[in-house]
Amino acid sequence: MAQVYVKYNPYRLETTLKVNGRDISTDSILYKVTKGKRLQEWIGKFPTMLREELNTVDFALEFCGMALDWDDFEDAFEQAEREGLVKISDLKYIAGKSDDDINERIVAIFQELQDGPIDDFRDPKLLRAFECTNNSIFPVNVIATMSSGKSTLINALLENKLMPSKNEACTATITEILDVDNPHFSAVVYDGDNSMIQEVPELTLEIMGELNDDENVHRISAEGDIPFLDSKSTALMLVDTPGPNNAQNQAHKNTTYRAINSDSNNLILYVLNGTQLSTNDDAALLHYVADQIKKGGKQVRDRFLFVINKMDQFNPEEEDIGKAVLSAKRYLATYGIEDPQIFPCSAFTALNIRTYFEGIDIDNLTRAQERMLPLTARDTLPMIDKFVYYESMHLEEYSTLSPSAQQELNFRLSQAVANNDTKEQALIYSGIYSIEAAITAYVKKYAKTKKVKDLVESFQEVLESSEVLTKAKTRVATDAAAAKACAERASAVRKKIADGKEAEAFKQKIASLDPMPKIEDKAEQLKQNATTKSSKIFRPYGETITSREEAQRLVNQFSTFSSDAMAELTSELESVINSEIVSTGERLLMEYQDKVSKFDESTSDEQLDFQTVDLIKGALKTMRENAEEWTTDDFATETVDDIGETSYEERTYYEKVGQEAEEIVVGSHEEKIGTKKVKVGSHREKVGSRKVSNPAKRWWKIFTPKYIEEDVFETVDDYKDEDVYKTVLEYKTIMRDVFEEKKETIEKFSVSTALIQQALIAKMRRNLDEGTESALGFAGEQVDRMKGQFSRIFAELDALIASKYEELEKCATDQDEKEAVLESNKKLLAWIEQKMSEINSILDM
Repeated sequence: MAQVYVKYNPYRLETTLKVNGRDISTDSILYKVTKGKRLQEWIGKFPTMLREELNTVDFALEFCGMALDWDDFEDAFEQAEREGLVKISDLKYIAGKSDDDINERIVAIFQELQDGPIDDFRDPKLLRAFECTNNSIFPVNVIATMSSGKSTLINALLENKLMPSKNEACTATITEILDVDNPHFSAVVYDGDNSMIQEVPELTLEIMGELNDDENVHRISAEGDIPFLDSKSTALMLVDTPGPNNAQNQAHKNTTYRAINSDSNNLILYVLNGTQLSTNDDAALLHYVADQIKKGGKQVRDRFLFVINKMDQFNPEEEDIGKAVLSAKRYLATYGIEDPQIFPCSAFTALNIRTYFEGIDIDNLTRAQERMLPLTARDTLPMIDKFVYYESMHLEEYSTLSPSAQQELNFRLSQAVANNDTKEQALIYSGIYSIEAAITAYVKKYAKTKKVKDLVESFQEVLESSEVLTKAKTRVATDAAAAKACAERASAVRKKIADGKEAEAFKQKIASLDPMPKIEDKAEQLKQNATTKSSKIFRPYGETITSREEAQRLVNQFSTFSSDAMAELTSELESVINSEIVSTGERLLMEYQDKVSKFDESTSDEQLDFQTVDLIKGALKTMRENAEEWTTDDFATETVDDIGETSYEERTYYEKVGQEAEEIVVGSHEEKIGTKKVKVGSHREKVGSRKVSNPAKRWWKIFTPKYIEEDVFETVDDYKDEDVYKTVLEYKTIMRDVFEEKKETIEKFSVSTALIQQALIAKMRRNLDEGTESALGFAGEQVDRMKGQFSRIFAELDALIASKYEELEKCATDQDEKEAVLESNKKLLAWIEQKMSEINSILDM
């Protein structure tokens, strides 16, 4: 039996492994797999790797770390034991210290650093990087089909009736609600061009209803209190994302697919109607969700919470709730979503308890008092009884909660039972607390730890650079040999920086970094995949279609498919472009660091115990933090591309037999794929001092701002845009050929399926070609601009290096400077060591 000790620090991404009391070798596969990686990236395969590495199946395990990570560790080994892969004789947990106040401590440390003796901590670039990271917003996208109770669920999470609920199809409005711990809600309203329409200082349910009914409103950016999380730690933003059945706006469908993409940094609440699971509206989107889950590991899987709503409508005396939950899992499995995170819920019950019954003792209501309640409140009372008195309706027991979260919820329930608090019991049984606990766990496990890690690394790099410079100053001030070596290196560095040939060589190396061929290849693959998939739609129709109704059905089916295909391609292509641009930026930084490291090669500097690059480590780290900002904020305008605004939607109404062929054709909404200039920030919205940190905050973005509502059969002269004019004429001609018929054979309608297929796919392919061409053109512009921006920053870094050496030379040659340095350096080094120790203590387990 092997005794294995694992210690994991999520803030440092450090894993310590000991086997039988000894550290594992750095050559071990276990060391290589875990080094510098999040536990969730490797824990799934860890039991198998451990067995193969140690050549045994018997283990005694001890884990030290945070409770949420322990949940994943324990689950992985219990699953492996169930599968017969390992035998666990002991599984012990050592809890790490609480991290509840870690963000406040980091902010306090940064304030002390700013007030300290190191000027770099007052550098505007560092301040900007700190603000960007500390105030980053974590989005939770709520997605649902019609009549699933999405608005009710959002209101239940807000404990406030803010979102209007409607039975008809959802509106074309996106609503973002930022948590600012303010009980009063306010909003800024935007149109389709992202221009502000109005500000709403006091946002209410009535006003929200009016805004949702206003066709000019595209997005509502609201802020107020989301009670179950503290915004000081991580600012949550609930996003009411348009559902898959929203055909009013292709841009919104693109937004939904973009949010689901595996590269996205957000959480997805996918709301299903528990009483009516199967719906065609879900099909394409759930297949896409399954594809994204399969791409990633546990973290990607953890991103998707499937809420099975409207569970209050089940009758526990006649229906098996457990079977209903199992049915939901099987439904998702049909789309390839295995072992989903399921959260059955009654948002209706939770919302009404939190609104109507605040301060009301529902156990002692008289009949007269009950009659005075609003009708919805009266309807909620039997729901509360159902959840409290029927054990099968205790929905939290069916939720996919981690053991630590379940333990906390069980304690909360025991307190409610002990206090005879019926409302609290019903809230727990309604499933709403389970959803909130799952969101909180994800934010703590992934978003919060990353934020803390990024902030602390920024401090540490600046402190380390300052420490290097301070020690070097002391060395050259007291050691003649070191002073001489420093002078030689400083001279050599200045020559290399000023050397025109060196500069040109570096410039050429930067210019050679070109991600566009790879992006273009991937774009072609995506287009080909979409075209290939579309061919499958036509197979069931045979070679010939013999009725107009069947032809209409085919085109309607293709309309839905093409819309989904456009959204999927937009999401995937954006992900590819963003990834390649980020990768190019990282390679630019590596090239510059390589250039700086070569500054020291031609000098004999055994007396110096630092490298030139060490002097600017803090500035390089700040540069990385600000990279996305530099490539966005310096642009006066940004081109955005319209991909996927074509919808092959049936618009023709057959009024009588014998109409002319042109009137029988299947119509279409057409929008020319092109470009539009918008103000910077349209895809990186600032809310107060906070900055959205989500997949929309990227250097490049496909965006579809408008949707032409005019029927193609309106007078062509109404189209003032020449491209749209040509598109309408072209499409009418194509479809006239497809459905051409002679009056004498009108009763014998017959058209080749292949002809319809050729016309529809050709049109779809043209839209894909035009859209991707425009997107690739813009991506190329972004790469060029990024290189130019980085070159300017590299020039600043060169100047910074020169200034650091000037400081060192002054310490070596100026007697007054020497004395001043020697006097202050002891105190400065002590201060640096103290702050580094304080920062390390914050992150220690």
